[in-house]
Amino acid sequence: MKKQVKWSIRLLALLICSFSALGIQAQNTINVKGTVYDSNKEPLIGANVSQKGNSSNGTITNIDGQFILNVSDPNSTLVFSFIGYQTQEVALQGRSEIRVTLIEDSKALDEVVVVGYGTQKRGHLTGSVSSVSAKELLKAPMQNVSNLLTGKVSGLTSIQSSGKPGADGTALYVRGMNAFSDNAPMVIVDGVPRPIDYVNPNDIESISVLKDASAAIYGVQGANGVILITTKSGGDGPAKIAYDASFTMTQNTAMPEFLNARDYMYWHNKAREMDGLTPLWTADIQNKVLSNDPNSIWGETDWLDKIFRTGLTQQHNVSASGGTEKTKYFASLGYMDQEGTLKNTSFTRYNIRANLDIQVAKNLKFTTNISGYRLDRDWPGTAIGNQAEFDPVRQAINSVPVIKSEYNGLPTAWMGGSYYVNGYAALTESGYNVKLVGYWILIIN
Repeated sequence: MKKQVKWSIRLLALLICSFSALGIQAQNTINVKGTVYDSNKEPLIGANVSQKGNSSNGTITNIDGQFILNVSDPNSTLVFSFIGYQTQEVALQGRSEIRVTLIEDSKALDEVVVVGYGTQKRGHLTGSVSSVSAKELLKAPMQNVSNLLTGKVSGLTSIQSSGKPGADGTALYVRGMNAFSDNAPMVIVDGVPRPIDYVNPNDIESISVLKDASAAIYGVQGANGVILITTKSGGDGPAKIAYDASFTMTQNTAMPEFLNARDYMYWHNKAREMDGLTPLWTADIQNKVLSNDPNSIWGETDWLDKIFRTGLTQQHNVSASGGTEKTKYFASLGYMDQEGTLKNTSFTRYNIRANLDIQVAKNLKFTTNISGYRLDRDWPGTAIGNQAEFDPVRQAINSVPVIKSEYNGLPTAWMGGSYYVNGYAALTESGYNVKLVGYWILIIN
């Protein structure tokens, strides 16, 4: 009986402590309500309200600009944000009701955005237009403009299907797939359709992506959206010389691991033994392989290491800009040299640009844009068309690690299926698939 009473007292004490703890927690949790206004004292609908340090605890204002939010601490700080307005933080300091007025972000609203009919201030836009500035584009060095846009524009899908130098651009889709052309958006550079990856990223002032009816003036060609690229122009004052350079290294992030020569011969002989066959790799051959006998074709070769490397890429850009009140100029030279991770693959791009603006009269402006580029691309001469069996990577994977890549100055070969394979020879002895492209354009307005 005494034991039952003692346990009852303990249980009662535990329940009291639990309810006390819940009471303390309830006291610390409060409902905060309030109203969010703009600078004209009009309620803001759909403004974001969240607890600082706990982004998952948030809400939005209703049609009257009002909100109710349960917070864990009466001394919490609330964060208020809305598109086109400056984000504001307000400390509760024990208050359960607050009124907040958000201030317009004039910098964002006054930003000039290029659209199909000219330019507009962002605050006046009603269509779906996204823009990217030059500063945002060049935060990280890239070889081409399409890769620079990846992840920087909402609603823009980017798919990169190849890493070959000169063919590593990103396929861009604004509205997904449809029946017109190749589903790619139309690209306009200073008013003229041009390939997006032939433009020097350092020459770009801004990029606008038209995603809805704002692209209608381009007709069917703009059905997949339009990317408008505006290049830089000069300004008032003496000449400003700018130089920009970047160096990057490229490596394969993941490579398959194959058996070395010793393990390959052991397990190959083991498999033949289990099948009741005579071992193929005799002790004499194994000794020649492991010693890399200079008088024998046998030797250990890491074929993937033989064909792959660390690719080095360098970019150099020099520009000059300046002018007077009536005459402004911008000129630039660009050079980009890219090595692929596969040996004997490379891509070089040269860019030149000169933009001139002359205010002839009060209502008359003369603009001239001259630009040109040259592309040099070198790939191995194999794997053309459907001849995938001659691809250096495929041959390197099919080659066995127990023969040398070269013997007596000539490539060695191993019978892989119905043809002989030597990935290194396919890469270095098959010639080059060379592409040279040059292009000049003159725009006068």
